[in-house]
Amino acid sequence: MNNHFLFLFLFAFLPSFATEQVDSVLFNRIVKKNADGGDYVYRTDRVLINTNKKQLYGTQTRLDKEKKKYIPLPISDKSMVDKHQML
Repeated sequence: MNNHFLFLFLFAFLPSFATEQVDSVLFNRIVKKNADGGDYVYRTDRVLINTNKKQLYGTQTRLDKEKKKYIPLPISDKSMVDKHQML
């Protein structure tokens, strides 16, 4: 399966209640080198933010119009971001 198609499918068509099942499938694809770990990290943060929770990896941002730059959305533990990103 094309990695880009899988990524699009995971974000566009599956509701957040399917998170555990999708994470399991995606994680297995990462282990088999059929998917990029970055997809998992991005998806995890996206689901957390969309369910009003703080992100783990710091991949989700918003535009600060006054400063004209992107700033991260809330992160659960900023001191762990670098360690999480190494996973």
